[in-house]
Amino acid sequence: MPFYQDLAFGNKYEQEYLKLTQPTEFKIMTGKFKEYDIEIMQDGKPIYVEVKSDRWTHKTNNLCIEFMCNNTPSGITTTKADFYIYFVVKPDGYDMYKIPVETLREAITNKTYHKTMRGGDGYRSQFYLFNKDVFKAYL
Repeated sequence: MPFYQDLAFGNKYEQEYLKLTQPTEFKIMTGKFKEYDIEIMQDGKPIYVEVKSDRWTHKTNNLCIEFMCNNTPSGITTTKADFYIYFVVKPDGYDMYKIPVETLREAITNKTYHKTMRGGDGYRSQFYLFNKDVFKAYL
């Protein structure tokens, strides 16, 4: 799928997350802002979330976590988010994981992933692949 279609797909799930959580105060980041996708004010403190949506996880059982793009650190390596919101999109709906970024980083440090691979537009991105069951407590 071309980049702009992927972007629209991702934006749809940012909106879905906001619809589910109904925060009273939030800001969706736009443009080339890479630190996080949404800032939510909760009890006077900001909470930062990165929203991911994946059409393949329901077939592969893999959660795909980017760590490099164009040979530059990206994704989990550079995020300032508190949580990864990971939508596993299925033909009949979705599952939503809310995984603390610190938990993802610990899983990477502990090599809980089973593989790294390249993918994305032009295979420019690199990812950690985790079995989704590693994070079932965060469904």
